[in-house]
Amino acid sequence: MLDESIADMSMESLPILVLLKILFLKVFMEVFRDEFGDFAKLVLREPEFATIYLTPVVEEFGDFMSVDFNEDQEDSVGTNVELKWRGQKDEIIKW
Repeated sequence: MLDESIADMSMESLPILVLLKILFLKVFMEVFRDEFGDFAKLVLREPEFATIYLTPVVEEFGDFMSVDFNEDQEDSVGTNVELKWRGQKDEIIKW
């Protein structure tokens, strides 16, 4: 699920992402990489990204840490994650 992203990830990001259930993590990372492209690698390397941006977003989707998420929900959940990252994209890029 983390595939090539794990090589670019700071040690601070990994424990946050492993809180997500596997299917949600797959969607979450696909949307993140699609939204940020090559820039995703740069921000994932930054330890501060985990605390400033990643943790609040993961916590916002905390419901998906405790309930079963299925493949039928991928599109709607992906849209929600996309909207969340898109709303923060300019701020993250400036950061």
